[in-house]
Amino acid sequence: PDTLTTLDEGTFYECESLESIVLPDSIKKMGGCTFYCCFSLKSVVLPSKINAIRGFDFFACMALESIDIPDTVRMIDSYAFSECESLTSVKIPDGVTDIGEHAFSYCYTLGYVDIPDSVEKIDIFAFYSCPELYSVTVPESVTTIGNYAFGYYFDEDKGGAALDSNLVLYCRENSVAHTYAVENGVAYLICIDPITGFSVTDRGSDYITL
Repeated sequence: PDTLTTLDEGTFYECESLESIVLPDSIKKMGGCTFYCCFSLKSVVLPSKINAIRGFDFFACMALESIDIPDTVRMIDSYAFSECESLTSVKIPDGVTDIGEHAFSYCYTLGYVDIPDSVEKIDIFAFYSCPELYSVTVPESVTTIGNYAFGYYFDEDKGGAALDSNLVLYCRENSVAHTYAVENGVAYLICIDPITGFSVTDRGSDYITL
C-alpha cells in the first residue's frame, strides 16, 4: 500500500519463487536482508526516496541481472549485492559516499561498474571475486580502499585470496587507487587528461604516454 513507509528487516527473506516486484515510492527505508536469498528475483523497482541499500538486501539474488539504484541512495552497505551471480552491470548514483565490505563480492558476471566522484570509501572485499570485471575507474574522491577490494578472487586450490591478472584500475597519479594498485600488484592506467590522455603502467614498470 502507498501508506507503507518502512520495510522491516527480512521482509521478503528467502521468498525463493518471487520473480518481480515494484515497491511504492512511499517507502523510505529498507531494513536490511530485504530480498535475502530470493533466488528467482529478476526484476525489482526500488522506491525513489530510500537513502541506503542496506546489509544483505539483495544477497544471493542469483537471477538479478540489473538494477536501477535511486539517486537518493548515499550508502551501499555490506553484502548488499554479494553473490548476485547474474548481475552484469551497475551504475552507482552520484551521491553515494560508501561502498561496504563485500558489497559486490562473488558477482561472477559483473562486467561494468560506474563509480561516481562522490564515493569516498570502498571497503574490504567490495569487488572480490568478480572475474568478468576487467576495468574500473576509481575517482580521486576515494580516500579509503580496503584490503582485497579490487583485483582478487578466491582460489580454491590455495584456499584463499589470489591476484586477478585480468583487472585494470584507471586512476589518477598519486591517488589512493594508484597506491592500492602499486602495493597490491594490480595493473593500472594513470589518467592524465580526463577525456583522452592516459599514461600506461604495468605493475610498476616504466610507463608509456599515449
